[in-house]
Amino acid sequence: MLTALGVIRIENDKLGRTTKVIDYDGKEVRYEYGKEGERLRIVYPDGKSVDYGYDENLRLVNLISGGKEIRYSYDEEGRLIRKDMPDDISSLYGYDERGLLSSLCYTKGNKKIEEYLYGYDLLGNKTNTVRERDVNSSGIKEDKNKEKIIHKLWEDSSVFNYEYDSLSRLISVKRREKEVCRYAYDVFGNRSKMKKDGIEVSYTYDALDRLVKTSGLYENKTYEYDKRGNLIGVMNRGKKIKAYEYGASGRLSLSYSNSGNVRSYGYDGMGNRIGFREYGGGYKGFGENGLKSIGEFNLPGSSPVYEERYVLDRTKPYNNMLQRNMVERGKNKDHVQSYVWDFNAVFMEEEEKAYTYLNDELGSPVRLFEQDGENQTIYGYDEFGNDTYGTQEQVQPFGYTGYRYDNVANTYFAQAREYIPSVGRFGGEDWIKGNIEKPFSLNQYGYCWGNPIGLVDRDGKTPEMASNYSQVFDILKTGTEMAGAAALADSPAPGPMDLVALGILGITLVVSGGVAVGKYINSMAKEKEKARVIALEQVTTKRPNETVIYRRGNGNATNLTPRPRDLHTGLYYELKVPAATEYTITTIEAINATGVLTAVIDKPNHVSVRPVNPLEMMEWINSRPTAKENPYYLTKILASISIRDNGGPCNVKID
Repeated sequence: MLTALGVIRIENDKLGRTTKVIDYDGKEVRYEYGKEGERLRIVYPDGKSVDYGYDENLRLVNLISGGKEIRYSYDEEGRLIRKDMPDDISSLYGYDERGLLSSLCYTKGNKKIEEYLYGYDLLGNKTNTVRERDVNSSGIKEDKNKEKIIHKLWEDSSVFNYEYDSLSRLISVKRREKEVCRYAYDVFGNRSKMKKDGIEVSYTYDALDRLVKTSGLYENKTYEYDKRGNLIGVMNRGKKIKAYEYGASGRLSLSYSNSGNVRSYGYDGMGNRIGFREYGGGYKGFGENGLKSIGEFNLPGSSPVYEERYVLDRTKPYNNMLQRNMVERGKNKDHVQSYVWDFNAVFMEEEEKAYTYLNDELGSPVRLFEQDGENQTIYGYDEFGNDTYGTQEQVQPFGYTGYRYDNVANTYFAQAREYIPSVGRFGGEDWIKGNIEKPFSLNQYGYCWGNPIGLVDRDGKTPEMASNYSQVFDILKTGTEMAGAAALADSPAPGPMDLVALGILGITLVVSGGVAVGKYINSMAKEKEKARVIALEQVTTKRPNETVIYRRGNGNATNLTPRPRDLHTGLYYELKVPAATEYTITTIEAINATGVLTAVIDKPNHVSVRPVNPLEMMEWINSRPTAKENPYYLTKILASISIRDNGGPCNVKID
């Protein structure tokens, strides 16, 4: 791949899995896989490797890096219940009867370090969190911030209660019975008011949902945008305090802080941020005697005071930083940090030191322990990700939900765009536009549809349910196409019923978009024979690259409706023809073409089908007891684009 920075060389095996990536700096990352497509090893440019082991169900059971091991344990439902890490640190996970995470506890020896207990309403919204954070000051860095950290640990060790409106948007946060924050929204889903610790802030928007003004007792800010909807300036009481500039791809290329610091950012041809350069100290800022625009900084003629360059895992869309090379020009310091991942960051290495991450249910680091030592760094956030401990970017770069924090831009890098925690929204328009049938999804800037403690948006494009510690691991999603290719390669040759499926579903995609075909098959006499005839006629016109999937069961409405334990994993489909006597057949492409359902290969021979809108998952689950008499609309749609193994239609009432 030729990019503006040079050539990135990518080598694949015969199954299309990436085995080697050499970037423009000559940094080489190598990958090894098992027979089912699971990642077995990743080798870093310096020769260090991380090895992954799995059980017979392809669940991650151990991770080994530099002689340090993490062991994983599961319950009968396949949910992660324990991680054992170095230095006698363990994380324990508990679940309620619906499969929702009910507890998360970190221990070191016999001592609890972090404990979180969670409660939920009928829609799956988190209604309370009981936090207990260890307030032992041993190992905390001795500086002016230490007293604040200890105070915050005491303050955070409490019961927090949450309230929502009818659209599951967060409207109230209480510490025990005292309300600490209240939110209100306009009809377009924008935050209109926030009252925090007794101080109210009002928000004003233009017709395009762009935030143009915030006003309150201590601030009076205005916001400016370019023609593509990207935030380019923030002014407080008439003085510009932030300025931003974007490249041709719409990604942040320059940021300026009124402290006089400027950062320029670099990206590869795939849109991955590969580093930044910081220039500081000597810039006047904006105003009558200052600069007229951010472009006047003349950075090409300046020398940076600090620089970072990254080695990335380009098989993953996020959580993909493997190494960070940091250069401080004036001090002639050049050092490298390396990161190890499962579904979150787990280890960091720097020179001779190694560290262990403790993360909360959203994937946000809450502690960083130095291995074989007592030093620790403590982190904390409010509900929208604001740094409440003053420790962001200390020691390591990751923050809220695993985003990388930038203390010049005062944003989190969310891959596709920048997230601004101070206003709880993104700084640019959504790349994936909303669905008019779900009006709340049409807001181009909102973060997680106003539900930041139940949803996460790791790539800046798609909100999803948080705290999924069941069978789905990002470590297996090294590029789901790779895993899918491996599974399909091992599948038996297509049989007669596969041809029926391909023909029917080929018509679904090419001719009528899904629902009409389901109605046609259900309404015609001798539908089985019709289906077979249509299949034989159409199989040769099937579109290439369609992926056939199978769901065990008889194809009635109950079978095509998720159970409570499917909340995080979705409806389970297989890529191989199942050994079961009854099953239904569809394709990933047919499901994704509906616009309201999504199908994802998230591990070998495992496809998860979920609503595009995660908030509908609980409503869909709750419809299961009456699914036969009154099937949920998603069940009807799924039935209309599926057939049974005998060639007949699914037994679901479609109006």
